[in-house]
Amino acid sequence: MERAAIPISRPRLAPELAEIAAELDAAWRRVVASGHFILGPEVEAFGGRFGRLPGVKHAVGVNSGTDANRASRCGRSGSSGDEVVTTPFSFFATGSR
Repeated sequence: MERAAIPISRPRLAPELAEIAAELDAAWRRVVASGHFILGPEVEAFGGRFGRLPGVKHAVGVNSGTDANRASRCGRSGSSGDEVVTTPFSFFATGSR
């Protein structure tokens, strides 16, 4: 029996982005002006703010979701059968090892 395809709509980010447009604009202007496109003060500040959230023990800025996933797995001693849960709205590499 063949199943019908279920259409998946794209997330609509425009309404959410509109609420923080001025903040985003100021942030990218600071990054461009500083020339720190990788790491730098903006990433360090984000890590500091994120690390102060309740329940967060450590925060490390990385260059991509793929590296974040790899880093989180490298810091744990997992065993066969462990489950990694991630978002379905992602690039296929998110689930790679």
